[in-house]
Amino acid sequence: MKYLHNIDDPEFCKMVTLLTFPGQTIRKIGDYLKMNNNVLRETSMYLRKFSRINDYNQIRWKRNAEEIATSGEASGCNDLALVFCSLGKYLGYSNRLVNTWESENLKNIVTGKGSDSISGHFFVDIHIDGKWHQYDPTLGFCRDGYKKGDMEFVTLAKGLDTSEMFFRKLDDGKDVGYEKEAIDLRHMGEKLKNGVIGMDRLRQIAKTEGLL
Repeated sequence: MKYLHNIDDPEFCKMVTLLTFPGQTIRKIGDYLKMNNNVLRETSMYLRKFSRINDYNQIRWKRNAEEIATSGEASGCNDLALVFCSLGKYLGYSNRLVNTWESENLKNIVTGKGSDSISGHFFVDIHIDGKWHQYDPTLGFCRDGYKKGDMEFVTLAKGLDTSEMFFRKLDDGKDVGYEKEAIDLRHMGEKLKNGVIGMDRLRQIAKTEGLL
């Protein structure tokens, strides 16, 4: 069966990739979560048990959801979001990862004012009752919009997994057909190196979001 690459289509967002494919650990956790009345709450409690890797630069972007879940250690919000996506797909929920940037931070960077350090965060959109809901796997909250405390975030990219959304940064709106149960998109992450998104693209996002 051929699938059309449409990240807004809930049916397409049921697809698993090699980064989100539910292995033995994910399935075991998912089977436990199925027995609870409030699956979302129990999933949040499970993710809070993850310990934080101090030297995360050595391992960030290098593991799939199964490897992260088996280790019980997360390098940051990206790892927790990836595990959440894998669990959600195993439980039958359409979902997609969302890479965001804190609004004021993005404005400061493109205008050359203030700090040039990046303040980003990963959310997950989960499709329930015919509507996309924004969920923060790190804090365990379901929100309307991408927010973290008082901070508001703008969307950089959405995708089935972390490497796939990097691909979409380069080819926005392009339809791609796949014929695999688990889509191999890991090599797409290589395109992120050396600044896939340039300053022109960041300015465009900031302007679209009304920050400039």
